[in-house]
Amino acid sequence: MVFLAAICGSASITYVGNEDITAAISATFDHARGGVVDMQDFLNASATPAKKVQRLIGAAADAAVNVTNNTEYVRDDMDGIIGALEAFIDTYGDAIEKAGAGDSLNGAVGTMTDKGEW
Repeated sequence: MVFLAAICGSASITYVGNEDITAAISATFDHARGGVVDMQDFLNASATPAKKVQRLIGAAADAAVNVTNNTEYVRDDMDGIIGALEAFIDTYGDAIEKAGAGDSLNGAVGTMTDKGEW
């Protein structure tokens, strides 16, 4: 009988302890979930200004292209840039080839030249 009472007492203490552990684990996951939800809310809220900045940058780039498109400023500067790149290739051609960048650099200058009249 004493052993039965000891087993019942041990079982009840274990049951209470198990409920405490279950409550602690549930509370931990509830707090963790709350943190994740708060982080999602923060990221969603911060995405809106970032998208607006992205639209502003795109609009500024479009405006800059419209202002400078086919102007003498752009034509003269592009000719100067192409000339400087060609001079760079002439001067450092061997080193550029050894570095394996000759095709890329020549391709870039060719593409800039092929774009048409600046």
